[in-house]
Amino acid sequence: YDPVTPPSNGVKISSTLSKSQNFLFRGLGHGVIRGDTAEAGELSCAQQVVTQFLDHPESAVDSACVSKLPGAFD
Repeated sequence: YDPVTPPSNGVKISSTLSKSQNFLFRGLGHGVIRGDTAEAGELSCAQQVVTQFLDHPESAVDSACVSKLPGAFD
């Protein structure tokens, strides 16, 4: 749902970055960090994924929360 930066661009870019990890957040667009909501005092799924990556870019991120996000039409 991002007409400016479609998912295919993320795939292309991630193939050129040695430590990249690419995730598709269903039902969310370019502002995924702000668009993915969480309970008060908790990190959203997108914030969890980004924080994990920034803390340990050489490790695979636990992305289980990504698959649990509802799509726009679910």
